[in-house]
Amino acid sequence: MLYDKEISKYRYFGVSKSVIQSELDFINTQIIAMAHRTIFTRKNDFAFVRNCIEEYNDLKDLNRSRIIHG
Repeated sequence: MLYDKEISKYRYFGVSKSVIQSELDFINTQIIAMAHRTIFTRKNDFAFVRNCIEEYNDLKDLNRSRIIHG
C-alpha cells in the first residue's frame, strides 16, 4: 500500500493491517490515473483497472492531464 508518510493515519501501522475498502479503491484509482503506461498487479488481475477505465473513460487518453496534489 502506498501512503503519505507525513499525514496518513496508516503510517503507524505495522506490515499488515486491515484498511477501509473504499479508501483503498480511491488510492488505487489515483495510482491508475497517474500512470503513464504501466500498471502492476500482484496477482496479474486487471479487473479493477478495466473497471476504472470504463468508469473514467478519459483514462484511455495517454496525453491526458494527470492529477497533481501540491
